[in-house]
Amino acid sequence: MTIVAIWCRHIGDNVIGAGSGLPWKIPSDTRRFRNLTEGQIKVMGRRTYEGMPQKVLMERRVIVLDADGACEVFDKVNHIVVDDVNKLKDYAEDLYISGGASV
Repeated sequence: MTIVAIWCRHIGDNVIGAGSGLPWKIPSDTRRFRNLTEGQIKVMGRRTYEGMPQKVLMERRVIVLDADGACEVFDKVNHIVVDDVNKLKDYAEDLYISGGASV
């Protein structure tokens, strides 16, 4: 069975993002996320993907959700684009949702 984990933190007014970044900087939180998701598949929307520094995602498995499927990934070995979230239900591995207001 696939486990879907959604990584979400918000400040008091339910803000979970600030443009393409986070509205806070908590190094221990970032390390925990990195450690929990190491070797796991990260799922994110196109805008989140495009806003993340490339070095953060290199050699990490990423599924980019993009409605028209036209997103260009920079790591063609480890990153794929999916145009329909329903396609993720067939994954045998755990998925970590890590961003995107539309996701």
